[in-house]
Amino acid sequence: MGYTVQARIQQLWVVNEGQVLVTQSILNQTVPISLNHQFQIGMAWSSSDDAVAVEEVQDRYTRPAGQAMATRVKLPRKDSCSTSP
Repeated sequence: MGYTVQARIQQLWVVNEGQVLVTQSILNQTVPISLNHQFQIGMAWSSSDDAVAVEEVQDRYTRPAGQAMATRVKLPRKDSCSTSP
């Protein structure tokens, strides 16, 4: 816990019309994101289950588990982070 990662901010481009070249700066911006809480979903099955019984693991188990976890995560809304052209 307590890790901080740098998340890259998506470049926002302005589409111009006409024949005149209008250059735009390429911005390499990042914001720090602190990871201060972890969620997990424990799953277990045996290697024999893996060989003969458990089918379509991603579709039947891991994807639905990830979706259930995503509904538990609440991200703070920061309108100050949004930018408009």
